[in-house]
Amino acid sequence: MSISVDLLVTVVCAKDLLPKDDNGLSDPYVVLKVGRTQCRTKVVRKSLNPTFNESFVLFAFSPSSKKYFGVLTATTMTTTTTQKSERI
Repeated sequence: MSISVDLLVTVVCAKDLLPKDDNGLSDPYVVLKVGRTQCRTKVVRKSLNPTFNESFVLFAFSPSSKKYFGVLTATTMTTTTTQKSERI
């Protein structure tokens, strides 16, 4: 019997982010990554204390290959007025 291991991650909120826009706010979102699997939250417009409340299931382990797919990384990003993304 083959069993895979999935990782359930809930992104709740962020607090006291740095402002990146000219209006003194940011448009933050979070990018989650494990191995080659990547997910991202919705963008919360004009906020330094965004609430996301989003859950994701990331594939984390394959018993057939007997290896883990790396470390979970979570990066808080923002869209700028030029629509480029950058880290907060």
